[in-house]
Amino acid sequence: MFWRAVVVADPNKGSTIIRSDLFKETTVEAAKELSGDYWGRDSLSGNERNRLFINHEGKQFIDVTNVSGADHIGDGRSVVLWDYNHDGLTDIASVNTNAPKLVFYRNETDKIKTQKNNFLALRLIGGNKTDLKSSHYSNRDGYGAKILLKCDGGSFYEEHRCGEGFSAQNSNTLIIGIGKEPMVRSVTISWPSGRLTELLNLRPGSLVTVHENSEDSPNGKTFTVEPYVP
Repeated sequence: MFWRAVVVADPNKGSTIIRSDLFKETTVEAAKELSGDYWGRDSLSGNERNRLFINHEGKQFIDVTNVSGADHIGDGRSVVLWDYNHDGLTDIASVNTNAPKLVFYRNETDKIKTQKNNFLALRLIGGNKTDLKSSHYSNRDGYGAKILLKCDGGSFYEEHRCGEGFSAQNSNTLIIGIGKEPMVRSVTISWPSGRLTELLNLRPGSLVTVHENSEDSPNGKTFTVEPYVP
């Protein structure tokens, strides 16, 4: 299935459905004719179980599907990442088109490790307060920003993304794992507007709220730091 309509969330913008002029509806022969009604009888997709891969030290991805319990058979449309219990571990929710509509997976990897890894939590606030495109500031949640963390043992890269799916989006608080690193020496944020923000010497386990425009901050500073605790 190809999604050919975009749903507009703001009812004040008129029609909530925008048709894409780029979509061309065609059928081709591939072993058999695809045109016609094959609902419930023939399918070229579906019934595939979900798979979960873990990033291993930035060198490879390891398939942990079977041991994680994440191999759900539901017809998934989106995966949501967020830390629901503020323990520094990213949890997962899967949104399906069939029942159950929502499947939640709690991250309990800390129970199989002798020492918990460190992390830094980031919350970005862009300077654009409107729903119109700005040439000076980024969108409100800073989506699209690229983040570079530098520690003594290496660097970590992250991109602030809203999500990759239909009918759901990620938390706007990023949880960036840094392994056993005791200190984040610097954080460089490349905003979608082209602006750069640099922070120095941040302790792991902190929640750092960064304003693209310091005038929007309650204390007039570019960023604030507070403990990231349940």
